[in-house]
Amino acid sequence: MEAYPIFIIGAIIVIAIIHNVFFDKEKTDNESDEYQNYNDNDNSNESSPDYESITSRQIAFNSLKSIGCQPKFMDDTTLLVEFQGEKFEFSFPQEQHSRYVRIWDPYWAGIEANNPNLYLVKEAINSANHCFGPTVVMSEPDENNHIAFHSRYDIMLHPACPDNDQHIKTILSSFFYTQDIVRREYQDLGARQAERRANRRPIGFDTVAFQNNNKSSDTTQSDSPQ
Repeated sequence: MEAYPIFIIGAIIVIAIIHNVFFDKEKTDNESDEYQNYNDNDNSNESSPDYESITSRQIAFNSLKSIGCQPKFMDDTTLLVEFQGEKFEFSFPQEQHSRYVRIWDPYWAGIEANNPNLYLVKEAINSANHCFGPTVVMSEPDENNHIAFHSRYDIMLHPACPDNDQHIKTILSSFFYTQDIVRREYQDLGARQAERRANRRPIGFDTVAFQNNNKSSDTTQSDSPQ
C-alpha cells in the first residue's frame, strides 16, 4: 500500500515531463515559422521594384507608345501626342518624383464673344463640368474676339498600377465623351428655349379675345360687298 502513492507521484512527474517536452517543441516550431515568414517578407521587400526610380514621365511615354501613339517631349515638363486624331498635351510638374500629370485637350471648339447663344454654351459647359471626367475651360476672348474651349484632366501615374496603358487610354477617351456631353447639353438647352418661345403669350394681349376679334373681322370682311 505504501508503494501505491509513490507510483501515482511518479506517474504525475512523467506526464509533466512529457508535456513540457512537447510544449517546448511546439513553441520552438512556431517561433521558427514566424522567423521564416519574417525572412520571407524581408526577402520580398528586397526584391520589390525600385518605384522611386520610375518617373511619371517614363510611365506616360512608355504607355503612350504601347497603345500605338507617337509621343514627343518638347521639354522636361511637356509632352505632345496625338490620339484618335486629337492633339493632347501632357504637363508634368518640375519635381522629379511627382506622380501627378495634367493632360490638356487644347482648343477643341470655340465661339465668338458676341454670339447671342454664348450664355447657352456657358450653361452647357457648367452642366458638363458636374460630371466625372475632364473639366472644360473657356479662354478669354482673343484679338479676334474669339473664345476657345479647352479640356483639362489631372491624374496620377504610379508604376505600381497594374495596367497604366489601359489607364491612360481610358483617360484620353474620356475627353471625347466630355465634348459630346457639352454638345448634347447645348442642344437640349436650345430646344427647351425654342419651346418656351413657342408657348409664350404675346405681351399686352388676351389670347382668347385677340382670336375672337380676328374671327369677327374676318366675318365682316366676307359679308362686305366686293
